[in-house]
Amino acid sequence: MKTSYSSIYRILFILMIFIFHSMSLMGDSDDNLLTNGGFEDKNLKGWEKDVWNEGGLIELSKNYVHDGAYSLKISSGDMENDIRVSQEVKVLPGTFYRLSAWIATENVQANKVGANICIMTGFDYEGNVSGTKNWGYYELNFKTSKKHYYIKVAARLGMYYNTVRGTAYFDNLKLEKLDFTPKYCVILKEPEGAETKQDTKQDTKQNNKKEEEVKKITRQDPVFSGINVPLILLLIFIGLGIVCVNVYLTIRREKKNAHDE
Repeated sequence: MKTSYSSIYRILFILMIFIFHSMSLMGDSDDNLLTNGGFEDKNLKGWEKDVWNEGGLIELSKNYVHDGAYSLKISSGDMENDIRVSQEVKVLPGTFYRLSAWIATENVQANKVGANICIMTGFDYEGNVSGTKNWGYYELNFKTSKKHYYIKVAARLGMYYNTVRGTAYFDNLKLEKLDFTPKYCVILKEPEGAETKQDTKQDTKQNNKKEEEVKKITRQDPVFSGINVPLILLLIFIGLGIVCVNVYLTIRREKKNAHDE
């Protein structure tokens, strides 16, 4: 009997290791503030297209991806262009963030600002990828000003007063709040004029609530933050089911052995 139950304990132990490993891998699953950052939605949900010169192309590509089924493909067309997709995101003022992406290029014109990720309404960008390059990781750390409640980020080929020719691919775009001060970062200038969005009472309440939620999360063990609870519960139920079946089979086997004796 002891030997039979020891095998059950081993199975349960292995299952618990698997569950905790899955929890640690999923710790960052909900960190991305962007909608459809991996461009897996065929309608480019969450993103707004913008082309300086007509003829540029913005589409999804399934032939050249970094992760998942699709990547974003931006092509200048027959002439030099400044072409992009952008997304507006609500942020906290005076807070550190990181915008990151994987970028690849084909025949992007050199000596100009090439493929990049950027904060709109300014010249803060990272990447500047030209030529023909395989997938590379790029990140832009920044701090919002005291008047920032919204920002617009973009995956872009070109820049203000800078048109360029070529094709760029983007994948796994991510915007995340940082709970530490990065070594290198840019400080965003305060928004001005028509681009300023006033902080309404509702925005203030929402930002305060969000800030409190972030503080609660940072006080927790990082392994347990951002956990996919339904999946964990499913794994636990599966594990319990396996244990119950093994217990039942073990009891039947022991009864049969006792009967045969």
